[in-house]
Amino acid sequence: MLRVKEEILLKNDGIYYLEKSVYTGIIYFVEGENVTDIKVCENGQITKDYNNKYIEYKNYEFHLHAVDIWDILDEEEYIEDDSFQYFYKEKPYEGIYYEFKNGFLKKEKICLDGFFVDNDRQEYVPGHAKIKYYTNGEIKHLHLNNGFCEQWYDFNEKKEINAFYIRIYKDPKTNEKIELLANIYFQEDNKIHHITIEGNYLERITEFKEQIEFLIFKDRHFFKEKRLNRRLFIDGLNDNMFFDLNENDGFSDMEELSVAHNVNLSTKSFKLLKKLKKLKKFWMNTSNVDINIFKEIKKENPLCEIFLDRMEITL
Repeated sequence: MLRVKEEILLKNDGIYYLEKSVYTGIIYFVEGENVTDIKVCENGQITKDYNNKYIEYKNYEFHLHAVDIWDILDEEEYIEDDSFQYFYKEKPYEGIYYEFKNGFLKKEKICLDGFFVDNDRQEYVPGHAKIKYYTNGEIKHLHLNNGFCEQWYDFNEKKEINAFYIRIYKDPKTNEKIELLANIYFQEDNKIHHITIEGNYLERITEFKEQIEFLIFKDRHFFKEKRLNRRLFIDGLNDNMFFDLNENDGFSDMEELSVAHNVNLSTKSFKLLKKLKKLKKFWMNTSNVDINIFKEIKKENPLCEIFLDRMEITL
């Protein structure tokens, strides 16, 4: 649904038009630096107030917009962590900031105590939301933090999720600190090219499904159903996940594979690499493995470059 400033619309006989077409979408009414109202427009006529699913507008007194954020907010730099706090009328800004381009909404995000959601200082502060939009009004990026779970999602123009980050850092029932994390990226062809998993994510994630906006990764079937990019980075996988990725010859076209140190793979997973005839480069950020298995891989595929903790394996 389109999202535009009222000023770029033409109103004729009570009907709103956008470029000679009857307008359907969201209208943002602006006076000076303030967004004063937000309405739903259907077939050219305003029908109701607009309520964003992710942002409670009524909770914030200030709704500001500007071509450049520094036009309305003063900035103070905190040298120790390179983060910024923003002030409005000499007080830390509390409210929503809107960014438009040529009258179309590009971004809206909450600011609490002068800090925006995309600032690491606010990692554990609930109530944050940041949304980026495509010109057609569909969500491009969604970043939320509800006090127990931090999550963000990137969407392509087909409304498909092509990257996500889900991190549970506190149990909502007990307030116990925990660490469950999944961060996965897809290429344009919907093939996975980055996987990071921390904690016993798959064992516990469904306990927290009410905290998660899009629980698309909830069990091992996720890996079995996805295709892999020719270049893949993995961090935190165990043997079961690794073999799930290889189901239906998932690794058959693999050319480059990078494995981080935080990984739980055993020799039986690494032996699978011997079958990857297209593999040109393997990199792993640890030397705490049986080097002999990688020498065997090198024998099977002498053209493959293999590095363990930056040391190249040679015959």
